[in-house]
Amino acid sequence: MVEILKTVSLKTTGEQLTIKKITAPDIEYADRLYHFLDHKSDNTLRDLRQKLRGDYKEECIDNFFIGEINDKIAGQLWYGYPINRSVGNFGHVYTALEHRKKGITNELMKYFIEDFNACNVKALLCGTGSAWIAKIYLDFGFVTVVPGTDHGPLVLLKKEAGKSFTEFAAKYYSPGSAIAAHRGTSVYKYEIDKMLANIFLLNGIVMHRIMAAAPLSYQEALFMAEDQKGIITAAEAENSAIPGWAYILNTGSLMENESPVFDFFLHPAYLSQAKQFTEKSLHLAAAKGIKNVYSWFPAVEELKISVCRELGFSEAACIRGYCLIQGKNFNLYILKKCLD
Repeated sequence: MVEILKTVSLKTTGEQLTIKKITAPDIEYADRLYHFLDHKSDNTLRDLRQKLRGDYKEECIDNFFIGEINDKIAGQLWYGYPINRSVGNFGHVYTALEHRKKGITNELMKYFIEDFNACNVKALLCGTGSAWIAKIYLDFGFVTVVPGTDHGPLVLLKKEAGKSFTEFAAKYYSPGSAIAAHRGTSVYKYEIDKMLANIFLLNGIVMHRIMAAAPLSYQEALFMAEDQKGIITAAEAENSAIPGWAYILNTGSLMENESPVFDFFLHPAYLSQAKQFTEKSLHLAAAKGIKNVYSWFPAVEELKISVCRELGFSEAACIRGYCLIQGKNFNLYILKKCLD
């Protein structure tokens, strides 16, 4: 759906900038934006294409703010959020090279902020890293996730959500409450790839991944699940917070189709429930017909190794000194469990 918001005269050049709001799905703008943002990674482009053609329209709201000069896209930004949830994502801000330093992003930001204030989302997370880009967003009310820094990640909060990411996170999570395991969908990706990732960042938690094909994010794992390579699960607390996730996926070649890899990631305040969450996730995998799972853990992942062994994983192999972590060599343990 296309909504023309306003045509403004750019103070720097006098050019007429037509500002539009595109709410997915919209097939016309799918191709136009795909070409405008073709510098993005393959996964980002796939995500944008699926948003714009309506793959997630029953689960998420996706808004694109477009600035056009002479009917051509000169700049754009996006924000999205799951329906009836409190955390969203902001990003994909880009201005065409020939239109930079004209104030286009500032014009788009004004309408984005107005739209955000009218929606029911409490927080928007942004992963931008560089200080000069972050300054633009900070001027519009974003704050840094890491106190005292001048760069991303950033968060934009409604007043009732708090004044900092830490304050919002304290309200959002509910340590001690029981967690359930659900099949992972696009609904949970911002609460995992942004919210939970920031918790890991602030706590210095490293997500050790073995082998080049291991998914680097929930989003990447979601694509693999959509491509029928296995399943992903999301942990949901009693207050609806999402404090973790797991995957059971074929992360390798066709020869490894019968040997999917399992791993899980939990907020540190919920680690006492790691065994229960793992067990529930494996039940979902078995229900999908997965018969065997493998886990690849460096020796430093003591909790994960312990949880898996308690649930009946056996040691398939140990490669001594395989993993180099902070200058030290650690054994790699390959664990296996039959789900029959």
